[in-house]
Amino acid sequence: MKRFNKFILGDKSIVLAPQVHKQSVIWIHGLGDTAHGFLDVFEEMNITKDHTKIILTNAPQRKVTCNQGMFQTSWFDIKSFEFRLDQKFEDCVSIKEINDSAQILKKYIDEEAVLVGAENVFIGGFSQGCCMSLYVGLSYPKKLAGIIGVAGFLFPITQPSEESKQTPILLFNGEMDQLINFKMAQESFKALDNNQRQIFQKHTDQHTAHEFNMNVVNIVKKFFEATQ
Repeated sequence: MKRFNKFILGDKSIVLAPQVHKQSVIWIHGLGDTAHGFLDVFEEMNITKDHTKIILTNAPQRKVTCNQGMFQTSWFDIKSFEFRLDQKFEDCVSIKEINDSAQILKKYIDEEAVLVGAENVFIGGFSQGCCMSLYVGLSYPKKLAGIIGVAGFLFPITQPSEESKQTPILLFNGEMDQLINFKMAQESFKALDNNQRQIFQKHTDQHTAHEFNMNVVNIVKKFFEATQ
């Protein structure tokens, strides 16, 4: 039996719809990528249960300052890759574009929450997508099924809701990451309040760069096994 029916939305996001729909995953790609970048991971590697709907979101085309002003798929403008937690955040990124993208992603959560309940909706992503997942998932006014963040960090402007303090979280960072400073990312996560969180997994690997490799695939799969 075919596991998914595949649809492409008007914004070029891809929906993998199961025969029976009980949970949803909203996945967010990184800078310059598209929804197709993670299609094989979710379509071929069986990392979620069969009743899971997958929404592979697609970022708008935006001018990216750190890439010579090139227009590319981007959830927010990056002015400098030299992120430091002790500097003004607006000097590094466009906060307006972060919030514009947050509204796009929150709408996806809202729509899926109507269908299966917020407690059955996951949000996750890689790189820019990791940052946006944490920003949107933690600010959402209801507990979600889980937040997955790979190769990113926690925005200092994040304002977690009380309900999100119970949402399960998975984080992964590679120590060899050439784009996201490993120490800065780990420092950013210290702002998380995990006292009420029953599942909080923070993985690191000294040999992993800025990538979504099979080790990461297996870690994400095990997180889904623990939370679905």
